[in-house]
Amino acid sequence: MNKVNLPEGKAGNYKIEKFIVPEHSLEGFRLQMQGRGIKPGEYTRLVRNNYVTVMSDTPAEMQDHRVVVNICKSFNTPGNVLIGGLGIGMVLDNIAHLDTVNHVHVLELSQEVIDLVWPTYKAKYGDKITIEKVNVFERKPKLGEKYDYIWWDVWDNITSDNLDQFETLRRRWCRRTPKQDFWCEKECKRSVMYQY
Repeated sequence: MNKVNLPEGKAGNYKIEKFIVPEHSLEGFRLQMQGRGIKPGEYTRLVRNNYVTVMSDTPAEMQDHRVVVNICKSFNTPGNVLIGGLGIGMVLDNIAHLDTVNHVHVLELSQEVIDLVWPTYKAKYGDKITIEKVNVFERKPKLGEKYDYIWWDVWDNITSDNLDQFETLRRRWCRRTPKQDFWCEKECKRSVMYQY
């Protein structure tokens, strides 16, 4: 997986920023303690309200999304993919350039995120990608709408609270795709074991 190449910017409550993790940093240690280890280096992140990191291109995040790229690489004929959640466009960028991907349709709730991120990828991929401003939990499949794969990633945190939403989306779209996956689903299920 490749890191993103987005310009820094701010729109409403969101901003794209570069950040550096130096050797032996407190941020690196904090992420290491959460099992989300981070190597020293420069990264890009999407931040909401100046403190919530929505997504970044750190090694742990890239590993979380590797499954999407591997599935898209394995298509026998060029396929169509639906992505729920634009984030910093890391998944979009890593699959849109593949010959095995015909088209990518992105669903994104935030106009601010679209304004910050979308122009870079639209300029790079043109009509191979489309975006729709919509809440994925309100969006119903349209007549004849089908995808070879769907990836859902609209959550900020890994928590068992996400599981009900996973099932809602899975049921709603199961007849429209042979396969759909969810960001950190295994980790969310595992977090149920640690609740009292």
